[in-house]
Formats: sequence, structure tokens, C-alpha cells
Amino acid sequence: MKIDTNQAVVAYHIVDGPVTFAYPVDAQHAVSSHPNEWSSSPWSQEDAAAAREKLADDGRPVPEPEPLSPEDQAELDAYNKAVAEAAERLAAYNAKKAAEKADADQVAMDEAIVASAPPRPDPARRPFGRKGEPTPAEVKQMEKQAADKADRERIQKEKADADKSGGATMTS
Repeated sequence: MKIDTNQAVVAYHIVDGPVTFAYPVDAQHAVSSHPNEWSSSPWSQEDAAAAREKLADDGRPVPEPEPLSPEDQAELDAYNKAVAEAAERLAAYNAKKAAEKADADQVAMDEAIVASAPPRPDPARRPFGRKGEPTPAEVKQMEKQAADKADRERIQKEKADADKSGGATMTS
């Protein structure tokens, strides 16, 4: 439902049918506050039956709709058939579009893979999973990493000890 302050809005009551509201906010309030009685679009037979059931469960009397004439029933049947056919066509169209999108996404991913650089080995690991004794440069690098880790742990321990002993104070 479009809210425009200068334009009347139609909301649909389950019993009274379409009602024109002079102020759009009134129609919006009716639809949002009483969803079993008001709708922003015309009631389908299934939705109306479900809403009537809910109202009846709440103990509110709701008059049953008058039976349709044979001509009206024929029009309604033709409409329902047209809606079902349109829904099938839309489902087929949406499935076709989804397949096209999936293909386009796959092509974009393939293009990105082709344009990307090859993987590079992590300097912390041995290149290409090489087996055997580490080289002197690798030994030196592993020792440096172990020393750096020990330094970080020592600094964290000293900071925790200082915090415990009250070396760090909070001012407010």
C-alpha cells in the first residue's frame, strides 16, 4: 500500500469489501492492527476463509458470504485457471533465469580463477612439503620464531604479574 498524504487509499474488509479511506494512515492502521479483517489487496477465497476461521476462533461472529451465482462461479473458475497457468509460466521463467544466473556466476568464477596468481608457499612452512633434514637457513628461521614466541610470552607474563601486584592503577 503506497502512503501518500494527498491521496485516498482503498483497503479491503473481509465482510464489507473495498472501503476508501480519506487518509492513508487510517488504512495502514486498519490493515496492520486487524490483519484478519482488513487487507491491502483484495481477499482471495482461501485467505478469506482462513481469516474467517481465525475470527471465529476468537469468538467474533462473522457473517458467511453469499453463495455465488453460476455466472460468477464460472468467471471465478476461469480466473483461477488463468492464475494457475500464469503461475506455471512464471515458475518456468524463474527457473530458466535461475539457471542462466548460475551459469553466469560459474563463468565469472572461472574467469577469476584463470586470472588469479598461482598459490605461493607459506614462508613458515617448508616449501612444497619437502621432507628430510631442514637446511641451515630453515633452522635459523625456526630458532628466530621460537625466540620471538618466548619473548611475547615473557612480556605477557610480566604484564599479568604487574597487573596482579597493583602496578597498574585505574583512575576515574
